[in-house]
Amino acid sequence: MGCFSKLFSRNRCKVNHHSLTAAKFISNDDEEDLKTEDISGEDKRIVSQPIERPKENDLQSEVIKSGVVGSLVGSSEEKKFFSSMLDNNNSIDDNVYNNYDFPFTNLVFEGGGNKGMAYAGALQVLEQAGIAQKINRVAGASVGAIAASLFAVGFTSEELKQFMEQDLRKVLVDHKCGYCSLLPNLLSGFGWNPGHKLIKWFGEQLKERTGNADITFREVLQRFNRELCIVVTNLNQMSTEYFHPKTTPNTPIKMAVRMSMALPGVFQSVKYVNDENTDVYVDGGLLCNYPIHAFDGWWLSMDPHDSFFKRLQPLDNYAKLFSKNERFGSWNPRTIGIMLYSRSETELMKTKLAQRDGSQPPPPVNSKLYKKRKKILLNQKAASEEHLAVVNAIGRFMKELHRMNFDLDGIVSLRELKKVFEVSAIFTTEDQMLLFGNTDVNAAFSELDKDKDGEITFQELMAFVERKGVNIQTRFLGYTRKEIKTLGDFISTLQTALSINVKRNYVEDRDIERTIGIDTDYIEANDFSLEDHDKNFLLQSGEHAARAFLRYYCKRHPEFRKRESALLPKDFLNSQVKSNFLHPSSNLVH
Repeated sequence: MGCFSKLFSRNRCKVNHHSLTAAKFISNDDEEDLKTEDISGEDKRIVSQPIERPKENDLQSEVIKSGVVGSLVGSSEEKKFFSSMLDNNNSIDDNVYNNYDFPFTNLVFEGGGNKGMAYAGALQVLEQAGIAQKINRVAGASVGAIAASLFAVGFTSEELKQFMEQDLRKVLVDHKCGYCSLLPNLLSGFGWNPGHKLIKWFGEQLKERTGNADITFREVLQRFNRELCIVVTNLNQMSTEYFHPKTTPNTPIKMAVRMSMALPGVFQSVKYVNDENTDVYVDGGLLCNYPIHAFDGWWLSMDPHDSFFKRLQPLDNYAKLFSKNERFGSWNPRTIGIMLYSRSETELMKTKLAQRDGSQPPPPVNSKLYKKRKKILLNQKAASEEHLAVVNAIGRFMKELHRMNFDLDGIVSLRELKKVFEVSAIFTTEDQMLLFGNTDVNAAFSELDKDKDGEITFQELMAFVERKGVNIQTRFLGYTRKEIKTLGDFISTLQTALSINVKRNYVEDRDIERTIGIDTDYIEANDFSLEDHDKNFLLQSGEHAARAFLRYYCKRHPEFRKRESALLPKDFLNSQVKSNFLHPSSNLVH
């Protein structure tokens, strides 16, 4: 960018328009000098010394001041477009996508309840980046299984958006007689809603697209050249199963989707004949809600060298061969996943994903749902800020206690506590007020010394920390306590508890590097009464998150930038230099 601004600055260099036809932008990774190409094909240097580049955050003002925007582009819309390209926060846009050859060929959808509209927003960005067109393996669990299936049979982001605009509650809820049917349905089918409407409806969607409501995994691969994986839970085997053209080629995908949607208690489980046995299947999200590992390793590989016959040998070592580390051991850098989380929902990777530049959702809309949640969210925000202040104060207090513990016996005496209160410059008066109120050191010692033995032990310090609302276990594990007051709370929290703890077996820290984290803010998984404003909010949230991921990925992986690429479109400089330097009416310096 520094080269580009210097080329067009009026006072820095003069260019002979008779010999100049095009200017080449030399990136930081290339030579330090700027070259031009003569009509005769010869290269001539117009700058003999290395060019001094402005700092990254000064690039936009540097280029605008040098007359680039004013001289090379005329309309206000063009100037706005040009400026946005130079803005760091918007640098990964449609034009720059063309400059990267992303390696992704596998796509994974997490289960996310009624927030699927966000998938459409993220998918739209992946289409613009040329990624979606290269995806040939797709997986999903729970509601993510629906998105994965539709994508596998050729749905675009726009079609997925139209699909998600439907009122899914009308097809998901099919119990009769209200609560009167709850107990009988639970006893007979282990769930309130039979799910007949769901499987019929989804079959109709598939028939409209493919002509076959019972299209199988093998047929999807043959017709659309995409491997589809749907994750389900086999209760009889007490394990996760992966429905895929390699494992279940002849199973209709609508049946697998119905299984993966069978949330225990809410939907009746699915009984399905598996070889000679009839097994009971439920929601795939119960044990694996985010199958980001699905295309790692050899288990779902269609390579003949990875056939079950060759890999599962010798059979006497079957237990080891069937372990996750053995089947999904090698990490696949070609996989990209989409995860959904709201402000209040628990998610292991939520904190780190939310720190990604540009991943924040758009401003909330003034919908009925937002108004309902606004007061709760404001209270949560205030409590969060207060909690953070307490955490920081306790951190400083503990640090100073350790420093003043002169005899290093791990026990705090009154003399040592007085030193913390009176001498320490780190543990401030404000910290003392926040933790102990308007009291003196003797009263503080008495509060800490619960057994009144004249000394403060580590256990007493931890009890004090807990009383102040800083749950050490919560901070270590990364999620918070949930209130359970209704049957819905019970079922939802039960699944979340299972999902969070089991997810540790499937999701690794490095999976953040291949995850698009979509913050849905005030919209939660069970919010089925969404207005158009809410749906549009989800759509934009998906777009924001996908762009943030690609920006993050491009910065970390410059090796995927096409060799001839620069920040601007390939022919931009050539056309603008010709029109401005060679045109008789050009005002630029020659």
